[in-house]
Amino acid sequence: MQAAADEVNRTQPAKALELEHQSTEKLKSIGVKVVTDVDKSGFTAIADPYLDKLAKGLGPHAEKIKNLIRAIN
Repeated sequence: MQAAADEVNRTQPAKALELEHQSTEKLKSIGVKVVTDVDKSGFTAIADPYLDKLAKGLGPHAEKIKNLIRAIN
């Protein structure tokens, strides 16, 4: 069981990105406009206080997840 979990953890992120890329290309090929250079700063400024409040109410694990999410952006 652990070996299977380790294998999935090793290969899944790359496979997910590959599938996302393939989906994007397929959508573009049928005429869907895909916007990649989105300015998220306005949304982030509005959403951050709500995220802080929610994470504080949910506890320390939610705080850690919130911090991980913010590190991605």
